[in-house]
Amino acid sequence: MSETRQEGGGRMTKDDEQARRLASLIVAFSNARGPLAGSELHQRYYGSLVKASFDTAFKRDRRRLRALGLVLRPISLGGGQTGWRADPDESFAGEQGLSDEESLLVDLVCQPLLDDPEFALRHELARALEKVDRRYMGGAVRRGTARDDGGLTAGLLRALSERRPVEALYQDARGETSRRSLALLGAFGLHGCVYVVAQDSAELAAGAPWRERARTFRADRFLELRAGGDAGAYEIPADFVVNTFCKLPFQMGPRCAQARVVVPPSCDQDARAQLEAGAGRRDGRREEGEVWLVDVADLRGAARWLIGAGMTPLDPPSLREAYRVVLREALA
Repeated sequence: MSETRQEGGGRMTKDDEQARRLASLIVAFSNARGPLAGSELHQRYYGSLVKASFDTAFKRDRRRLRALGLVLRPISLGGGQTGWRADPDESFAGEQGLSDEESLLVDLVCQPLLDDPEFALRHELARALEKVDRRYMGGAVRRGTARDDGGLTAGLLRALSERRPVEALYQDARGETSRRSLALLGAFGLHGCVYVVAQDSAELAAGAPWRERARTFRADRFLELRAGGDAGAYEIPADFVVNTFCKLPFQMGPRCAQARVVVPPSCDQDARAQLEAGAGRRDGRREEGEVWLVDVADLRGAARWLIGAGMTPLDPPSLREAYRVVLREALA
């Protein structure tokens, strides 16, 4: 069985990658308010593949998703763009159970994710899989919900799917609390946490641009939450792209440095794809490879990520020192 390197230097098999991708697709289509563009799916879930390889891989995954109860249909988005949506009549049939073979497939593919504390969307996956076969998935839901946040994360994601503004009490990384009126625009999982992207409700209604005013909030830092308006009270901007806010683990929090790193051709290609998706920007080339600029909020976390990705820091000196310390500890 082939393996690829994952963050932190561990190993992830191709089966692990497929399971995570299928789980993420189930969650995405279960929560989607409309069709998802093929180009968006390509970038978000198959970023390292060229177009022809993506078409082949996505076709295979659609067959696997059908076996799990999710039937996808193409829809034209205009301009030569194809979108995909869950067929409401054939997907997640309410009373149709799974065969023993199908139940085994669900268990093999999804149960490790439901039990994995590092898979940020495991609770949302459990709810999505419940729709496939509520009776079968009951045990998996219980096993996969060890962490209880009082329903705040579920409330945030529900408000997002319903486009319902929320009134919230939020505690930032410095421990300071504030009351906020938020319109939720998107969500993503990162390093075992769920993050939501939101903008002040009044600012969004007044037309303030999301690229300048939207902010990222960590779901487990919300202390209180209640719906502050009707469902459908606002529209998510047509040009909103949640990937704009998907940062690397060491970038969450106030920036402490801007790093210059060497990205050689031999580096981990998934890590490179994350840089290309917006986590960094090119800044020239050296003999060893391309040079990228990357914002850093956690020097030690950045050092671990760079080592696992097969990249090396050039600047600042504080990151080079953190890189050497992590290497020495690993070799001790």
